[in-house]
Amino acid sequence: MNECKDQLLNDVKFLRHLCLFLSQKAIGNTYNYSKNQTWPLEVRLANFILLTSCNGMYRERHTEVSEFLGVTYRHLLYVLADFVKRGILVKTAQGYYIQDLDALRKISEGH
Repeated sequence: MNECKDQLLNDVKFLRHLCLFLSQKAIGNTYNYSKNQTWPLEVRLANFILLTSCNGMYRERHTEVSEFLGVTYRHLLYVLADFVKRGILVKTAQGYYIQDLDALRKISEGH
């Protein structure tokens, strides 16, 4: 990186491409964020769990998820606890096991 730093910072084509890429990404993120905020946290979290789970396990860090979903850490924990109480998720030492995939999918669809 140190060897290329000066060359990249003086390359107008590279900087233009980087600026366009980052601005398009920011616009897309803003659009998705505003669209997602219209849904209740339960729906957004169910979608997020389905998207990020691997082999039926959900292992994301709560602080990062709460930031990503735009809610407080406490609110996120409350909804996760509700999923556990309803038998949708089971808390384990490795994360959360998806016990009722059909119920999680229904929630993600807004039902």
